[in-house]
Amino acid sequence: MVISNLVLLEVIDVIRKRVTEKESYTGLTPTAKGQIEAKVKSKIQEFIDKTTKLASQGKALLVDPDLALQDYQKETVNISQPHFGEILDSNICPVCRRSLATRYRYKGLGHYDIQHGINARESGATEIYSFDKAFSQLRTLSEFSTLTVSVP
Repeated sequence: MVISNLVLLEVIDVIRKRVTEKESYTGLTPTAKGQIEAKVKSKIQEFIDKTTKLASQGKALLVDPDLALQDYQKETVNISQPHFGEILDSNICPVCRRSLATRYRYKGLGHYDIQHGINARESGATEIYSFDKAFSQLRTLSEFSTLTVSVP
């Protein structure tokens, strides 16, 4: 398993959001905020500890591509700019899941998705595993033809 700093940053972001969102609302008091923050920090530390342990056991590699930031960002733009995902219709609110009047929505790769592909390719990975269904669109880009993309 190859893990980049981009993966670590995204997981930390998800932990912050999901742990906070799953807490029962008791008011925006300093006590409630402090308890939630402590819980989030604990979960993040647990994740970092487990990731570090996997790396020390040789079960994971913590690597990032050896690219200059300017080249990394330029390649992200060069891949992203001509790529266009899908225009779909939707009648579900993406936040609360309520029914809405039918509207357009865009479904496609974001720049972070492309950067995950660059990281994987440049770090010598042969597969990307993700629960993000947009990752399946990496298969359509010639820049990632050496990668197998697995999305459940």
